[in-house]
Amino acid sequence: LDIARTLQTPLQEARAQEGLGHCHLRQEQTNDGLSCLHQALALYRRLGIPDTQRVETILRTQRSPQP
Repeated sequence: LDIARTLQTPLQEARAQEGLGHCHLRQEQTNDGLSCLHQALALYRRLGIPDTQRVETILRTQRSPQP
């Protein structure tokens, strides 16, 4: 993620955010995972690429933990 930001490559940044989001979700760190996925989605939308659909589907199926 840091390298993608340093090199100013938004597509790679989005992919890194998405990957981190998946890792957080697998570790049951739901809030962090959703945050990363939302950031990835925003970048994908800005770039206008079809990856938005995949991330939107994941976000629809996830729920924040209940207090």
